[in-house]
Amino acid sequence: MERMTLTELFTVFDRAEAETKARFIGTCDRVRRTPEGEDFWRAMMADRVEISEADFLASVIVSDMLDEGETFDDFTATAEGEGDPCRFFKTGETFHIQQAGFEWIFS
Repeated sequence: MERMTLTELFTVFDRAEAETKARFIGTCDRVRRTPEGEDFWRAMMADRVEISEADFLASVIVSDMLDEGETFDDFTATAEGEGDPCRFFKTGETFHIQQAGFEWIFS
């Protein structure tokens, strides 16, 4: 059996993660631009269940939504500083963060 390099091993893990975790599809304002997007958003909001931050992070690829050089802790600390902490939700296989009246949506 041939040994894998660390780079090859991480590539396998990254690929497996991408196949099993939800990807960032956009913020609510972007998703709601079309009638289909509006319907999707309304259904998501109607059937959502609040989940823990840990469950959220285990289910999504959070790096997809972050600015270059930004960490998830930076994102949540900014929300805390604004006085409107992040809340985490799930609707079926769709997940979202809600903060300051916006949703960051993963599916």
